[in-house]
Order: sequence, then C-alpha cells, then structure tokens
Amino acid sequence: MTAGVAYADGIATEIAGEGWAQQGPAPTVPMVECAPSGGIGILDALLEPLYALVREATADPAAIYQASIIWDTACGEIQTSSDSLVALSRSVAAEQSGQFIDRLVETISEVATELHSLAHWTKASSQALQVVMRMLQILHALACEALRILADTASLVGELLWGSWPWEWDKKAQAIEEFAADVERFVAELKSIFDRTLQCFRDLARLVLDLYRAVVDRHSELETWLGGMISRIPPNAPPEPAPGTRYGSAGDVYNPPRQPFDGSSLGFSQDYERGYHHTYDLGHTDMTDEEIFTLFRENFGHVFVPSRVADNTQLNAELEGVGQEVDTSLFGLELPGITSGGIRVREVTSNGFAVEATEGHPEYPGEVLFQITRTDDGRVSFEVAAGYNETILDKHDPIGLEEANPYFAFITDKTVWSDMAYRIEDMATYGMP
Repeated sequence: MTAGVAYADGIATEIAGEGWAQQGPAPTVPMVECAPSGGIGILDALLEPLYALVREATADPAAIYQASIIWDTACGEIQTSSDSLVALSRSVAAEQSGQFIDRLVETISEVATELHSLAHWTKASSQALQVVMRMLQILHALACEALRILADTASLVGELLWGSWPWEWDKKAQAIEEFAADVERFVAELKSIFDRTLQCFRDLARLVLDLYRAVVDRHSELETWLGGMISRIPPNAPPEPAPGTRYGSAGDVYNPPRQPFDGSSLGFSQDYERGYHHTYDLGHTDMTDEEIFTLFRENFGHVFVPSRVADNTQLNAELEGVGQEVDTSLFGLELPGITSGGIRVREVTSNGFAVEATEGHPEYPGEVLFQITRTDDGRVSFEVAAGYNETILDKHDPIGLEEANPYFAFITDKTVWSDMAYRIEDMATYGMP
C-alpha cells in the first residue's frame, strides 16, 4: 500500500505544480473570444469591464482539460500496476507453497486491491475535472452571448434613432437585417450551449458511476445480477424493412448503403437491414484531418468513449491497427450482452476506421464506421455510421416496440457518439499534455 500512496502523492505533486500545464502543445483553437463586436455599439465601451470579468473567470479551461488527461493517464498506469501484482501473486502461488508464500501472496493481493481502488478514485478525479471544464465552457459562452446580444440591441436602437436621417430607410433596413442575423446566430449559439449543458449532465452521470465503482467493492457482482434480470426480458422480432435505403429523423437508417460516407472507400463488409448515421461539427482548427486522426489514434483510450470500461485497463490504449480487439461498455456498466461486449478493428484509413462486433456484443453481428473530414467552409466534421440487423432494444423488449431503431439511434447519438465528438473537439482545441 505504501508504494501505491507514494505513486499517488507523486502525481498529486506534479499536478499541484505549475509546470505540468506547459507540457502539452499550445491549443490549436482558442475558446470563443469574449469581446465587444467591434462595431458602433454604444454599450461596447461600458460592457468591456464585464467582458474582461468573464474572460478572467473562465480563463483557462485548457489547463483543467490537460489536468483531467493527466489524472486519466495516471489511472491507467495505476491499474496496470495493480494487474501486474495480481499476475505476480498468481504466479508465485502456482510455483511455490508454504505458510510464508501464502502470506506473501496475501500481501501482494492486498496491495493490488488497494491500487485498483486508487485507480477508481483517480478516474473519478479525472471525470470531476471534465465536469468543471464543461461548466466553465458553458458559463463562458452563456455570459459572452448575453453581453453580445445586449450590445447588438443597443446598437440597433442607436442606429434607428440617431445613426441615420429619418428618411434613410435603406440604412435602417440594413441595421434591422444585421440585427436579425445576430439574433439568428444567438439562437444557434444557445442551442450549442444547451447541447453542452446536456453533455455536462452526462459527464456528471459518468462521475457518479465512477464514484459508485470506487465506493461499492462488489459492483461487478451487482451489475452481473442486474444483467441477468434484464436478459430474462423476452425479445421482439423487428419487422423486415422495405426495400431501398431510407433515412429517419433520429439518424436511423434502413438498408444502409455499403459505403455511407461520400467520397470515401470506408464501408461495411456486408449488407445490414438497419443502422444509423450521425454527423458532428467540431468547429475550426488549424490541424488537418490526418493530424487530428493521428492524435486520436495516439490517445484512443482517452477519447473513444465505449472503451472506457469499468476495470480501467484501456485508458492509455492506442488505436494500433487491424485485428486489435477492444472491450466496450456503455457508461462503464458491465452488463454482458446488454451494455458491454467486444469489438475488433476491421479497417483503418488515414482519417477513419471501422470496427465489427464480436460474438457476445449487444449488436452482433454489426459494424460501426468513423471518419474525420473537412467541410467546404473549412470546419471539421466527425461522422459515425453503423450497420446491424437488430438492436439491443429488440433483443429485450418489454413493451413490444414496432420499430426500435429510431430510439436506438437517438440513444447512441445522445449517450455515446456526441460525447466522443466533444472529446475529439476538446483534444484538438486544448492539446494533449
């Protein structure tokens, strides 16, 4: 236990110092600038102190993000140490015997258990920092947008009353048109803030589950029992989709095409009856698609949300290549065949990859494709497309849904892939330590 405490103290000392934040690259995209619009807004000068206050209060989310990654990495390293001690205790017990050996094995096992518990607490600390970072992002965006729309409103009133002569209707009409565009942008930004707020709540849910695993020693047994209860729910055979590819409003797809991404050779290895296709806007960045994907591959365990399983063994994993097998779970819950299962990397390109479910996975047989591309206006786009024949909602359906795919597509969007998109965006924006 002393070794584990010393290791944790070393990590805490590093994070408490000022040098750790300088280890990573400079952010490639700064947080949205909180400043006056630069126009003729009559309140711009009066609001500048408030803009400055917002900038100071939410100054450095990049430092918080990189701290969370350091804690995440430490969690993976601690768990590796715990697993090594477990393997050592088993090896010693298999090769030697006697009272001394029994005591030695018991001591090693106790240290391994303490390290495993420490890994859970370290992961919870990392997740807590993610929640704080998300809250700062929301506060920053909300305060800035409120100040901007106030300044824009004052600017419109000033233009209508004093900025032009009463008969210069063209100038007044232009001012109204510009204000309408500002309002449209404000509404769009509010939607983005709402999405980030939902993301913050999901991060908070992950924090609660991380704390649950840290506090409840027998969480695996509890989850196995819960999985057994759910597995007793009878299945519901979904109807056969009509011929031809059809897209639903929740991102659900029926008879998805073999190659769902425009201009890409990345595709499914076989035909499927159902699937989904989600697209996420990651904003602007100076990095190329290939550079972002390379960063993604190197930090796969931190960014690929399904791989963040309860035993913390994959947090420092990289996307190695074709044939790599990865354990996955939803929110880290280990309900075999329901929220957890294995996948295998089937294909890797310069800006994307494909995985296939292995037997025992909830969507077996099925595949998911991922791709990072650049849109025509220079923004980065992250796309996820899946193909399968039935969903987990069909396999355990207590209410008899006629077609569960829209609900499943919505769930995957809001609980898995949108979270992964935010993690990729944060990684590209703030850099990695």
